[in-house]
Amino acid sequence: MRKTFLSVLLLCLMSCTAVLTGCGGGMGEIEDLELPEYGYFHRYEETVTLTIGQLVDKPNSYFGDEYIGMNAVYDLWNETLNADLQVKFSGSSTDISTQVKNNMYDDDLPDITPCSEVMLDELYEQGMLRDLTPYYEKYASPHLKQILEYNTMDPTFDSWTEEEKAERRADNVLASSYKGDKLYAIPMLIDKYSYLPYVFIRTDWLQALAEKDFGDASRYLELMPKSSTELIDLAYRFKREIPDLLNWRTALYPLYVNDTNFLFQLFGATHAYYEQDENKNWTYSTHKPEMLNALNSVRQLVADGIYDSRYFSEQGTASQVVRNGGCGIYIGRFWQPLQEINDTVKMISGADWEVDVLYDENGEILEPYSRPNLTLYYVVSYKCQNPEALFIMLNHIVEGCFDVNAPYSKALGELMTDPKYESCAGDMWEWSPVVFDAPDKNYYSSQEVLEAIETGDTSDMMASSYFVYDCITGWRADPDPVSNNYQWMYNKIYAEVEPIVKKYDGRINYGGYHGTATEQMVAKAAVVSNYQETTMMQFMTQDTPITQEQFDNFVQNHRELGIQAILDELNTYYRDTWA
Repeated sequence: MRKTFLSVLLLCLMSCTAVLTGCGGGMGEIEDLELPEYGYFHRYEETVTLTIGQLVDKPNSYFGDEYIGMNAVYDLWNETLNADLQVKFSGSSTDISTQVKNNMYDDDLPDITPCSEVMLDELYEQGMLRDLTPYYEKYASPHLKQILEYNTMDPTFDSWTEEEKAERRADNVLASSYKGDKLYAIPMLIDKYSYLPYVFIRTDWLQALAEKDFGDASRYLELMPKSSTELIDLAYRFKREIPDLLNWRTALYPLYVNDTNFLFQLFGATHAYYEQDENKNWTYSTHKPEMLNALNSVRQLVADGIYDSRYFSEQGTASQVVRNGGCGIYIGRFWQPLQEINDTVKMISGADWEVDVLYDENGEILEPYSRPNLTLYYVVSYKCQNPEALFIMLNHIVEGCFDVNAPYSKALGELMTDPKYESCAGDMWEWSPVVFDAPDKNYYSSQEVLEAIETGDTSDMMASSYFVYDCITGWRADPDPVSNNYQWMYNKIYAEVEPIVKKYDGRINYGGYHGTATEQMVAKAAVVSNYQETTMMQFMTQDTPITQEQFDNFVQNHRELGIQAILDELNTYYRDTWA
């Protein structure tokens, strides 16, 4: 009896508190709530406390004794908001759902947390989310609404006709965050071009071949490959001819990729993606018939010493080969060339790189499997006392894409160029309690930087563009890798070549599943991943070609170990959700 009475009393107190504070019950709905007149960059007069579910994909990226939730970026946010931000839990993009689910069962969801599409639905069904509709309408800045409702930061937006706006708005990323006519989440965006595959080729190696072929090293651009077949042929030429032409005496594996999927895509297959077929049924791309040919093609590269099989599992080995200058062709991602290339350029005399998109065997630009710009959602607990804080933080981040003097982005830029943080500057934006990116920021930023380099005019430049421009001009003023702390190659590739992203317009494949791990993915991930990696390594290192029987056995075993259970779960979820 005593326990029942206390439970009822507690429920009554919670209900009264909800009414008084405007939290409301039943899905955090708002009834006749008068919201404070806060500006888009409001700083609270009295310190507020907010708990955070922290997304962390690089747990080792922090400097010195700083760590998740206790670092310079959190200090910056605490000062910006006058807030006490406390990390309740943290997790990577692949395991954040497990953390969210555990806290959901305990009715202890952080005030602000990322979650997957699947968990968004579950939290909604459990009545644990705040209705964000009035907060979005009142506190989201016009630029934030532009990005969310029109999926762009296109500077020509204000000149669009109403018809153009209506056409773009019909397909905006915010639509998936509504339940009925109420908004329960904000999509977490990343740059939609970030995962495009680029090829980087050693200029000095090309020049050596051009001197041999034409007697004129300046004609090296004529040797740039225009198909994946030509790219592979060039890798073989590097293996055969560079040691003699350049008196090479260290290890030489001419081809390296920072995502092995790019390697398989050269041969017409895609590895380790969940994707929907023409009937909207989920399949696993590694099991497709074309994968057998790709596996055998990559196996031959390994057998011929073009690609080192250790790269599949030993990143340190790959790094050492690149640092020693033994990598002539590097396939990486737009905006994300690895640090090893930076080291190579610093340490190897004459090493520079030409950059281009990847082509298939017919000379067509490879249709990349790029992550969609919608990956996760930010949600606010129905218990949160300051739900507007999410929008204030997003406003600060977004305005930095438009205004060089936006306060938060300017302060973050100063932190990133502080010599103290040289080793981790490229990762600092991810330390933030809220991570958000305009979907086409890098594309428009590259245009601005190119123009500024040509004209010297940096007025009205976006903060993110100015940071890149400052790095490039800083390197030009002091081109000494010992004394200069700018990640110059990181930015040189980004801005000093003709922006290549425009070649990919209309070619980005968004069909795959890229959300956080589902329940079956979490349960089966270790088993299916270990079996897949072990079998791939066996395939790559065997002396004879992989047979159809070997491939079929792999597919069958892989399905039985858990891939089929994952596919069944995806099919059930999407049928129930979208039927």
